[in-house]
Parts: sequence; C-alpha cells; structure tokens
Amino acid sequence: RGHASNRAPDTGNGTIVPGNMLQQIVVTASVQASNDLHTSEQVTTIPSKLIVDMSPRSTAELLRLIPGISVQDQAGSGGNANITVRGLPVTTGGSPFVQIQEDGLPQVLFGDTNFGTNDYWTRFD
Repeated sequence: RGHASNRAPDTGNGTIVPGNMLQQIVVTASVQASNDLHTSEQVTTIPSKLIVDMSPRSTAELLRLIPGISVQDQAGSGGNANITVRGLPVTTGGSPFVQIQEDGLPQVLFGDTNFGTNDYWTRFD
C-alpha cells in the first residue's frame, strides 16, 4: 500500500526522483490489509504514469479517474468541489460522505471537505 512516507523525495525543484517512485498506489475502503488480487472490495489502480501525464491540479481532478466517483467543481479548477459516491445520497454542497486520509489519519474533519481546496493536501504520488 502507498503511504505519504513512501513517496519520492522532494528535490525542491518540482521533479520526482524516478528510482524511489512507487509503481502504483492501492486505495481500498477496508480495515484489513490485503492486496488488490486478494480482496472482495472494488479496487481501482491508477498507474503513476497516468497521474504524471494527467498533471492533476487538485484532488478532485484525480478522483475523477475512479469509477463511481462524481466530482463537480464549484469555483473553477482547484476550487471547492462536490464529491459524491455512487449509491450514497447526493448533497447540496460539499462532500459529507467522503473522507481523505494520509497515513490513516483524516486531513480534515469528516464532512468538512466542502471547502477542500488544493492547500489541504500535499501532493499526489
């Protein structure tokens, strides 16, 4: 599993050191450790090359690659975004059913993602 502590070192000029870059990051919604071949949950694998080619400017842009996730920008690219998950209720603003974590800890309080702009998260790797 990919964690922020496993990311490539920052060279200070915005480049990534290829030798230390993760090949892929697996994100699931389960508390049990498992790889993507031995899990019964839906798994979406996004290759690092696709992330580099896409050059997402926000977390919302990156989440658009995941089937079942709907993202609507409210204030232009990189601004506030409504993030909804297929099968969960649609809200009038924000993302009360979405929580973004880094190393297992929430980046903002649950349901406070409605003002989740770019400065909430460090970088995509």
